[in-house]
Amino acid sequence: MACDLPQGFEASACACGFKQQDRDDLGLILSETPCTLAALFTQNRFCAEPVKVCKEILAAKKPVRAIIANSGQANACTGTLGALNVKACQKMVAENFACAVDEVLPLSTGVIGAQLKMDLWMQGIEHLKANLGTRDAEGFTRAIMTTDAFPKFASEVVACSQGSVRLTVMAKGAGMICPNMATMLCVCLTDASVNQEQWQEMFGQAVNLTFNRVSVDGDTSTNDTILGLANGASKVDISNPDDLRKFSKALQRLLGRVAHMLVQDGEGATKVLHIKVTGAIDDHNAEVVARTVGHSQLVKTAIYGGDANWADYC
Repeated sequence: MACDLPQGFEASACACGFKQQDRDDLGLILSETPCTLAALFTQNRFCAEPVKVCKEILAAKKPVRAIIANSGQANACTGTLGALNVKACQKMVAENFACAVDEVLPLSTGVIGAQLKMDLWMQGIEHLKANLGTRDAEGFTRAIMTTDAFPKFASEVVACSQGSVRLTVMAKGAGMICPNMATMLCVCLTDASVNQEQWQEMFGQAVNLTFNRVSVDGDTSTNDTILGLANGASKVDISNPDDLRKFSKALQRLLGRVAHMLVQDGEGATKVLHIKVTGAIDDHNAEVVARTVGHSQLVKTAIYGGDANWADYC
């Protein structure tokens, strides 16, 4: 089932009953070998506890092995207990999947202010062990859905000079979508070998041209996170300029496809509008114009209603 995941990665998921009883709500990504990490996070000042932990891990610039993600509770605005709970979740994963605590990246989505249901977590970890390798990209993505109408994922094989590598992107998000990351969780996996500085740089560029150009309702979340794990399992090094350019373009394409899905699935949305600006003196001015139009509630309601009122009022 894991044919759309890059080499060396396995996924698992299970139903813990965090919110509903009949669907997966806890997911795991595990790499056989240590991964180079790239990441970007919400600009909301009220960061959720898992965001704080992921920021610390990124700053340490150490390899990582696992991602543990839950839906149902966001573990945001949960105080000291929330901070202790996220550490406990990392420890459970580390002890059960033979990795270090600081190699485990936590993600949470769901209701703000609610504490994680730790008794259900302990049961869930056992199910994750039993289910390891039984989920593909779609299966992991379904475990982190909240109000999403459909799972959002995409995968592509990139032919490089030393061989082929795979990129797989999985995300959730449907509401509170605002530029600079929106209310979403996103995981990008690759079996390419790339150093951390190059990985982080191309990640930042691709996110800026995709997720950071999305607008739905103008709200920014506490939990927005995008993680990129490169485990090098393909043995293909992409450090030469031509391979980096090709790989970067593929990354941008995939993130763009998934970002489009987030807009398409906006809560109550029926249309997707692409804004193209011509005649601007530079990219910055073009972006200012596009964002002004894109954020306008008047424009959005007119597009939603299918009536621009152009002849009557302009």
